[in-house]
Amino acid sequence: MIRLRILAVFITAAMLAASLVAYQSTQAATQQAATKVTIQNFAFSPTTLTVPVGTTVTWTNADSTEHTVTSNTGAWADSGPIEPSHTFSHTFTKPGTFAYHCEIHPFMTAKIIVTGTSTGTSKVAGSAAPVKMAAANILVTATGMTLYVFAKDSKGTSACYQGCATIWPPLTVAKGSTVASSVSGIVGTFGVINRTDGTTQLTYDAAPLYTFSHDKKPGDMNGQGIAGIWWAVVAPAATTNAQPAGHPAAVSPTVTSVPPAATSTSVPPVQPTLPPATPGATATTASGY
Repeated sequence: MIRLRILAVFITAAMLAASLVAYQSTQAATQQAATKVTIQNFAFSPTTLTVPVGTTVTWTNADSTEHTVTSNTGAWADSGPIEPSHTFSHTFTKPGTFAYHCEIHPFMTAKIIVTGTSTGTSKVAGSAAPVKMAAANILVTATGMTLYVFAKDSKGTSACYQGCATIWPPLTVAKGSTVASSVSGIVGTFGVINRTDGTTQLTYDAAPLYTFSHDKKPGDMNGQGIAGIWWAVVAPAATTNAQPAGHPAAVSPTVTSVPPAATSTSVPPVQPTLPPATPGATATTASGY
């Protein structure tokens, strides 16, 4: 009788352990699924997602047309046009409610609710820098996408909005971020400007920085020289005989070639530097895209 009771206890314990493992697996699967948002039928699903601080949310475009994941407040760098079957991800490091929309189809709205304690202030410095140097001193984003400057911009002022900004997404940083003025290995000064749409754009030697929506992978440089007003940024390396910091050296006469992976074969000769900002000037939608 005692043996039967002992056996029953062991069986009960084993069943409880199995149930606990199954419950934990279910919870893990649920949590993993909850970090994904599907873009389908011109809607974000779910429209409201609650996640803990530190969660990386991934949006997948299941529609047959392009969409964007654009923060209403500039809380993250804009996704730019997301092609069908492509994804965009962002890690939430601060608690709060983050509303967002599709820039191409503004009626598409949703929000992410982040709970918990902040993991710290976002900083653009050291390994967290949003830019780095690629082959031939080409300036690229942290994910390797080519960066460009716009000849119609003035120093510290962007002229690229609306349709222009859809094709040439500004390189933005989250509001409240502390942006380091220098990045290891790169000569030049980094800063930010406040755009009229409420976002904060990164600059290099006062020139606003952009990516190109038709660059699909690191090494692409499909925007080089378009309309004679868009130029890839070539920054002098700190380990070389660098030129004095000034307008980004995308137009530097000392650099004559671009990475082999690029579609363009050479960097153009010297172009005029960006004109100084005009007080009270109104930015207009740019051409050349």
